[in-house]
Amino acid sequence: MKKNLPTTLLPNNQEVFCVQPGEVKVLYEQIQSYLKYGITLNETSTVFDVGANIGLFSLLINNISKGKAKICSFEPIPKIFQALKLNADKYNSHNIKTFPIGLGKQAQNIEFTYYPNATAISSIYPYLSEKEKFIKILKDNVSDLPAPQNLIKYLPEPFLSLVSNILINFALKAEKVECEI
Repeated sequence: MKKNLPTTLLPNNQEVFCVQPGEVKVLYEQIQSYLKYGITLNETSTVFDVGANIGLFSLLINNISKGKAKICSFEPIPKIFQALKLNADKYNSHNIKTFPIGLGKQAQNIEFTYYPNATAISSIYPYLSEKEKFIKILKDNVSDLPAPQNLIKYLPEPFLSLVSNILINFALKAEKVECEI
């Protein structure tokens, strides 16, 4: 598998392959919260990471289990799967099994909306009709953005709206991708 993807460093000092380095810190912080809701693991656990994206949750489980949990990671979008596979291979390919498919009720090919600039929202359900919702979420959570993106919080309201629109339009640039389920 070609390693023509960018890499970025996680807060735990693991270097990971990714599609969009700017979203990795946010994804990393999000997956840390998964363990707050009573998920318990032991060394013989089996975990299914469905919609694994670049595999940050799989890597977290791998770290917690000291490489002993069995992890099955599913990501149907080819470019994102490439990063997932590279990360699994880099950090412990013998217990992280990667699958370039999505899971569903029946086997089929289905069109995904792939957002190369915001891979985490790629889905079979496009978000373009929810642009205003994203602008509100961005404005409400601007302080939680990683530096230097969080500097936009200091902009006066008219400029904040303009910059928010530009960022949302950039993030919501979409491609249609046929994927196997």
